[in-house]
Parts: sequence; structure tokens; C-alpha cells
Amino acid sequence: LIQAICEGPCHSTSNPCCSFLGVLELRAPLELQGAGYTTAAPRVMEQNWLSLAWDKTLDELKGQEMRPKEYAEWYSERPFDVRMTLLSPSNYSLMLKNDLANRANVTDMRPDAEECTRYQCRHCKKAFSFHSMTSMAFKRHEENCPKSRTCEHCCQVFKSPLQLLGHQNICDKSAALRCEFCSERFGNAAQRKSHVETCEMNPILWCDWCGLKFPHHFLRVKHQRACPKNPARSCPHCHEHFASRAAALVHAVFCHKNPKSPAEGVTCAACCEEGQCIRFPCRAHHYCSDCLFEQIKVGLADRSRFPLRCCGREVEAGDPVDLAVAQMLSESSKEKYQQAMLLKVSSKVMYCPQIACGALIALDHIASSQASGPHGCPKCQQALCFTCKSEWHAGMTCGHYQFMSAQNKDAITKLCRQMNW
Repeated sequence: LIQAICEGPCHSTSNPCCSFLGVLELRAPLELQGAGYTTAAPRVMEQNWLSLAWDKTLDELKGQEMRPKEYAEWYSERPFDVRMTLLSPSNYSLMLKNDLANRANVTDMRPDAEECTRYQCRHCKKAFSFHSMTSMAFKRHEENCPKSRTCEHCCQVFKSPLQLLGHQNICDKSAALRCEFCSERFGNAAQRKSHVETCEMNPILWCDWCGLKFPHHFLRVKHQRACPKNPARSCPHCHEHFASRAAALVHAVFCHKNPKSPAEGVTCAACCEEGQCIRFPCRAHHYCSDCLFEQIKVGLADRSRFPLRCCGREVEAGDPVDLAVAQMLSESSKEKYQQAMLLKVSSKVMYCPQIACGALIALDHIASSQASGPHGCPKCQQALCFTCKSEWHAGMTCGHYQFMSAQNKDAITKLCRQMNW
């Protein structure tokens, strides 16, 4: 029997080929058992061989299901070397019967979107039949799919994904190596990056207002700060140009074409020049924008000069002068001015204990019954206790927390003195 069936390279009864062992075990088990033959292959190898043969059979059939009689005729027409890798008609009938039984146990044979995606190659989009044993063939196809080793830019096919990965970094048709402005190609990413910074078509090298081109974007940023056509250096109402943005901002507040300006066309009490001036709370003196701005600069350097005053009358928060000053200052200077005004008009204030924040918080509007609860800092949203003016201490009273903080501070102070810090 062995000499009649085995056509492997061994041609020996003492060392039959592996494929023939599978034939002995799967196709003629009764005859061999009757002759006293016992196979050395375990049952697991039989199941693995069945799975592989089933996948190979489905691939040969191209997803077409045949009846056992039709499959027997088709199987007999295959060459011998092909038949050795396929299921025999009896095993095909058994596997088909099991597959149909598995299908009958499923209530809905229509696969959902996840199942359809699972049995579709993500590289070539080839769809596989929805069978219970097609997963192995699907995995083998995805691992060896030619499109998984094909460059998406030049369509060149490589032997391994590692070779493809190395090629993609130097592919001359890759968009990653092309300048996004002039479409010029480069050998590597470093050359492309160096070119993009100085490319003539790069809009970051051109001034937004005067259209002047610069060799580097740092020079363009420096130019735009002093560009005469910069809209930030001109009044939005009368369109008059100024030497700096601060001068333009101050003029815009006092501009005669500004409908919201509190200024009037009178004589300034400080410089005695005719122009747009704002009246102070004393109701007897007016000051122009330049003189008012000089008072603000002196006050920011010396906080005792705040709030601004004239004839013994101080400028209160919300006064037209106070609102005009807030519009004339930049964001950093405005914050300093508002803190100085808040210190003057508030009797109860605290600073946020967070080092990175340090915001000034007014407590005049907080009732004593509400001060014990946790409150958020208006700047950093840190939980604070307004009663002891510290960070929120959950589970501890204010006295207990102050005692623990004092002990920690004493230990730190003692260490600093020991280290002569």
C-alpha cells in the first residue's frame, strides 16, 4: 500500500513521507487499523492538518461550495501533488457537514461591520468568505500580501516590510521630501527643512503689510514690529500713523472721531496746549493723553502715586479717567494698574498662595458665613480658604492648619540658618 500510494522523494517503506502519513491517518484509518498499523502523529496534528487542508481546499474552490458528489468529480481531475494538499471527498463531506451545523446554530448569518472588516485584507481589500475556518487563510494572506510591501509613492515592491520602511525615508517621489511651497524635491528631510526656512515662496518671509521679503523669518518679525504700515501703529478712527503701538493706542482713546471717547477739546492744565483732554474728578482741570500717560508711568514705578488725584480728589474705580487709563495700557501694565487700584479701594485682600499664580483677590464682597467654604482662585482656579487666607485644608480647621504650617515654616527657617542661607 505504501509503495503504491507514496510518490514522495523517499520511495521507501521504512521512511514514508510526511504527506503520506497524513493520507494514512485521514483517508484509510480502518484498513490500516485492521492491518495492525498505529500512527505516531497525535490527534492535535490531525486537527491542524484538517484546518490547513480545509483552508487550501477553500482557496482552490475560490469560495464556491460544492456538493460532495461534485467535489469528488472535481477532486479526481486534480493532479496527484495537488490532491495531497486537499481534503479527500469523505473528509470534505465531514467538514462541510460540520460547517453547515455551525451555520445552523447562528441566529443571524449576516455578519456585522466588525466581522466584515475582520475578513477583508487591509492592504488589497480582498474579501474572504464568511466561514468558521477561513481565519488562518486570511492571516496568511495579510502577512504575505504584495501590497503590504509596496511603496505608496513609487509603487515599488520589496521583499520585506523592513526594506519598505527603509525605502520610504528616501523615496524621491514622497511628498514628505518635497517643499510645500515651490514643490522642489530633496534627498532627505534635513535638506527639505533647511530649504523651507529660506524658500522665496514661503509666506512667513514676507511682511504682512508692506510686502517686503526677508531672508529669515526672525528678521521679518523684527521688521513687522516697526513697520510703518502696521495697522496696530495707526488709529482705527482717524487712521493717523504713529511711531509706536503705544502712542497709537493712547491716541485712539482720546481721538476726536472716537464716539466713545470721554475727551473734550480744551486746554491741558499741565502742558497748556489745546487738544483732546479728559476731565479729572475735581471738575476744574483737564489733562491731555500725553500728560495722563506720564502720570501713569510715574504711578507704576511708585505705587504711592495711585490712585491718580487732582486738587485732593482721587480717581475712583469705574470713573471715566480710570476706564480711559485701562484702555491706554498694555495687558501687563493694565494688570499692575488694576492691582494697585484694588489695594487702595479694598480693605480685605489676599494673594493666591500658589507661587506660579500670586493673583490679588478682594474679599470685601465675601460674607463671613461664606468665607469658610472652598473658593476658587479667579486666575488659576486653586481651591482657597478665605477665612485663614490660605489654600483649602479639607478635614482640618483653620487653627489646626495654621499650627501645622507654622511648624513646617519653623523647620525650614531653622535649616536655612544652619546652612547659613
